[in-house]
Amino acid sequence: MLVAAATSFGLWLGLRPSAPEAPTYAAFSQYPQPRSLSPFALDGSDGHPVDAGRLAGKLHLVFFGFTHCPDVCPTALAVMREIDQGLAAARLEGRVGFLFVSVDPERDDLETLGKYATYFSPNILAATADHDRLGALTREMGVLYVKEQTESPDYNVDHSAAVFVLDAQGRLIGRFSPPLDPAKMLADLRLVAGS
Repeated sequence: MLVAAATSFGLWLGLRPSAPEAPTYAAFSQYPQPRSLSPFALDGSDGHPVDAGRLAGKLHLVFFGFTHCPDVCPTALAVMREIDQGLAAARLEGRVGFLFVSVDPERDDLETLGKYATYFSPNILAATADHDRLGALTREMGVLYVKEQTESPDYNVDHSAAVFVLDAQGRLIGRFSPPLDPAKMLADLRLVAGS
């Protein structure tokens, strides 16, 4: 009787649907739970507001920086360009968007910001806002930025160097930390998108 019970229990365990295994990512740090963001509205370089509704429907890679950044920002945007160029081969065309948010609205007017982002790729949407709106969004996303205290117009802005990922519902789901590797990021985005 015990043998029959043990056999039945073993069969029941074997027939039970197993929980899906979490993907193994090469570079993506997935948060334990997606984080919904409070409503936000940034000023888009194309003259249209950038909010959760505009970003809905596809994954978005979001990077915070500024156009006078000497190295980190150009490097991150060049990586975004490479990812953009690899979307078709990765079967992700139309499923991934790019957003560059300037944390230096004093120098980065919308025209300057738009030209800067477009230099890397016409598919990188650029936006900024006043510091009240920026601060509310960056705090929620865990982004840090601090303007250098100086009277010089050539000040620096220290900022987070990670690329953050929003899902198709506009929720923050994780990030890519430096060093950024486009090939690894594309492979991980395929897993995130379920391709």
